Amino acid sequence: MIKKDQIKTKKPKDYWNKRAAIFAIVSIIITWIIGYAINNEAPPDCKMVLPSADFCKPLDNDSFEGVIQNEDRTETIVGWASLNEAPGYAGPVKVMVGIDPAGTVLGTYVTSNSETPNYYERIENEKFLEEFIGLPVISPFKIGEEIEAVTRATVTSNAIAEAVRTASYTIAETQLGLEVETIIEPIKFGAPEIAILGLYLVGYIGHRGNFKYKKQVRWLSLIIGMVYLGFIFNIPVTVANFTSLLLGYFPNWRTNLYWFFLMGGILFVSTVDNKNPYCQWFCPFGAAQECLGAIGGARLWSPGKSIRRNLEWIQRGLAFGAIILGLLMRNPGFSSFEIFGNLFSFTGSWPQWVILVIVLLLSLFIKRPWCNYLCPIDPIMDLVLASHRWIKQEFRKIWQLKNLKKNS
Repeated sequence: MIKKDQIKTKKPKDYWNKRAAIFAIVSIIITWIIGYAINNEAPPDCKMVLPSADFCKPLDNDSFEGVIQNEDRTETIVGWASLNEAPGYAGPVKVMVGIDPAGTVLGTYVTSNSETPNYYERIENEKFLEEFIGLPVISPFKIGEEIEAVTRATVTSNAIAEAVRTASYTIAETQLGLEVETIIEPIKFGAPEIAILGLYLVGYIGHRGNFKYKKQVRWLSLIIGMVYLGFIFNIPVTVANFTSLLLGYFPNWRTNLYWFFLMGGILFVSTVDNKNPYCQWFCPFGAAQECLGAIGGARLWSPGKSIRRNLEWIQRGLAFGAIILGLLMRNPGFSSFEIFGNLFSFTGSWPQWVILVIVLLLSLFIKRPWCNYLCPIDPIMDLVLASHRWIKQEFRKIWQLKNLKKNS
């Protein structure tokens, strides 16, 4: 006879989910520490912005003096270089600026950035950095006046301009003895911010259990999200946004309230309402898939239980791997593998284009194939919601135990 304690019982699904979540959280913390420890940048070569210099002398940690060696062994100063950073969309953008003795910008060079590669390529392709060359050191370097922003890379353009301004003003004050004007960026509140707040409002109304027109309002929200957040503004949520949060990288709130509304709204609604407001209601790429699905009559694919579980863990693994890579490199741009940019801004590598075409074709027959089986956002939000739910349960148990002891 088989004893009761010899019978193997199958672990419940929540058992493995909790352990996977704990493993993910612990791994993220360890990787954050490792990434911080190993990513100590070496000082950049100031000759990138002072090409005529024979060598550079460090003035402090972020400023250098470029000199040439004369035949009589004396030295002549040919300029100064300063390194500074400003918050971009996904993290800090570091820029080195070279200034000649006459107070003119000789060169600019981005030493590191955390932006998604496809979007930063626009900066390089349109030679944005060359626009600063020849400007006086005390110029305001304002986008829209002396400098033109790169289309669909406005936040990165603003970050570079801010870093150039700060670095240039450092040289102007410390080496040239010039007075500089303190420039405070005006708070930017426009169409993107209004659109995201409006979508949250629509989602709040539509989520109400007794709302009669939930289906129609949801479709309206999806279309608006696809058109405005996707094609017009091209600022959907990516895994890089969550990696930025974990790294503590935040864009300038005065010029990028949209980012704070978008990410803050997602986390706030998720913790308060225990629902994911983004993926099902106004994700631009999700909406594009659903539109194609409506044309082709797509249905939710129902594979076998084991296949479904394997696909679920593959999706989680992709999200986990992307975040770990971004934390290890301390660069959120490395963590982004989504194919949104190909559809909404027509940029991306050829493998991304191949995947995009396959996903769009599958969307005609399978409901949201990218969202359900590949997108990293869904498992990230599942982890956020599950962690919040488990924390509430534990606090509830502690509270009940305290009351029990108090009443006994």
